[in-house]
Amino acid sequence: MRQLYLGVCVPRMLYAADLFLSPPAVNRTLLARLDPKAHRTPAVIKKLRTIQRRAALAITGALRSTPTDVLDVYANLLPIEQLIDKVRASAALRIATRPATHPLHHAIRREAARLSYTHSSPLQDLVADFVLDPQNMERITAVRFPPLWSPTIQIQIPETKEDAIKADREDTSTYKVYTDGSGIDRRIGASAVLFKDGREIGALQLFLGDDDQHTVYEGEGIGGCLAMALLLKLDNLQGPVTIVVDNQAAVRAILARTPLPSHWIWDVWHGLAAALARRHPNAHVTVRWSPGHVGIIGNERADEEAKRAAQGRNSSPQQHIPHRIRGELPWGRSAVQQYLNSYRKTVIERQWRASPRYARTMQYDTKITAGSYITLADNLPRSLAVLLLQLRSGHVPLAKHLHRIQKADSPICPCCRQADESVVRRKICFP
Repeated sequence: MRQLYLGVCVPRMLYAADLFLSPPAVNRTLLARLDPKAHRTPAVIKKLRTIQRRAALAITGALRSTPTDVLDVYANLLPIEQLIDKVRASAALRIATRPATHPLHHAIRREAARLSYTHSSPLQDLVADFVLDPQNMERITAVRFPPLWSPTIQIQIPETKEDAIKADREDTSTYKVYTDGSGIDRRIGASAVLFKDGREIGALQLFLGDDDQHTVYEGEGIGGCLAMALLLKLDNLQGPVTIVVDNQAAVRAILARTPLPSHWIWDVWHGLAAALARRHPNAHVTVRWSPGHVGIIGNERADEEAKRAAQGRNSSPQQHIPHRIRGELPWGRSAVQQYLNSYRKTVIERQWRASPRYARTMQYDTKITAGSYITLADNLPRSLAVLLLQLRSGHVPLAKHLHRIQKADSPICPCCRQADESVVRRKICFP
């Protein structure tokens, strides 16, 4: 039921939400949009909240008297205001990362330049609401390579860590480059360290920026570009050459043809690989995955240099860095989205802690906000899962609760007639 609501109902219900659900100008701050008490709620959002409440009742099987915030927590659903904000943020990031060939590329930049808070367009609302500067965002193209394109780099991903360690130990390549991307103190750095016959002969570092603009995944890709730059400086390079990366996703991205966030970094990597093939036609480059922090000297050195780049904001001289990754790098879509999601999660947590139902709900399960009830309910019969939720929430068909909602004449237990019939009993009821 939950998958049906999120996969079918929500996309239909919030289709084009970035057009018709723009908040008023007085509610433009991120906090005001996320906090339902910070402004007057439009009527359309009230209707959408009613729809989500019905879905949460169907998902959990709770009584209709159960408060909405408790239903959202147990059903592991975002409150409707945050759900709308998430959909609009995704739309804003998609539009802001369109390439120059897309019709909205110039439109959103034009609207961002003439921002108005009185008579704003939907594009201006998106730019203002999420404080996006389209000029700084990366470009995600629809088509990356021609149909007959084939990579000039081979990849190897051993099945286990032990196999990877063995492959590194048995590698007889004269030149090996170890790369790494690292995040520390909310800053991202990348590095590449070149070894010849087991002896370090060169290294490059690059500071990417803060983690609300870049990710460690981008650092892994930049590390590959730095590795190519080190190899391009060599003379008479021939035979097998190995580039060692400690991130499997970064290795697989080399062969990816589809447009993905940060794919421009791997496009730079392929451009450098083509330049390397022209300069050293007898060199055969292989990119191999190797696990980090397992005692491999090259990996440890690359990690050390990447952390130093992130901590000290140190970068190698610009003349040694490939031209396309010099200066300020485009902001990654994934990094900005992660930042917005993190802030949204913080606001939701703060609102939930302020709820009068917080203490009662959390006393039974401290991981309820992480979806623990949904996981538990998947392994229980529906009737038991519903009964468990009703008992935890206190909204259960017992005399005390039924009397409170005016569905029973008395809260007294009909069996013993000595105490209220509720979840918490102070006396033992004997039939």
